Amino acid sequence: MSAALRSGNNSDVPSIVSLVQEAYGQYVAAEGSKPAPMTADYHDLVEKEQVWVAERDIEILGLLVLEDRGDHLLLENIAVAAQIRGQGIGRQLLEFADARARALGRPEIRLYTGAVMTQNLHY
Repeated sequence: MSAALRSGNNSDVPSIVSLVQEAYGQYVAAEGSKPAPMTADYHDLVEKEQVWVAERDIEILGLLVLEDRGDHLLLENIAVAAQIRGQGIGRQLLEFADARARALGRPEIRLYTGAVMTQNLHY
């Protein structure tokens, strides 16, 4: 399964927020607070051109938040809709992040992850 990847826009923000709440909501109890992606200002991130969405049939299936830090690309957030996890959208988003880092001349990508998000540590 694949999706079209594009820069996010302000009309995407409600779908982005919904997807992030779904993806990270499971960690609230374990962390004792909302993970950072749940409190981010997605209007601001979209304006800064840091949000990329994976879309198919006008539905947002996944997203990335990437920030160019000069010496590396920071992958602040990656989320995929629960109903399609395991179908390749996450891999497509990570491949996009890798291509973006190369295009910007950044030799590495760093990923933020919470300590309780152990399934993400291998990334």
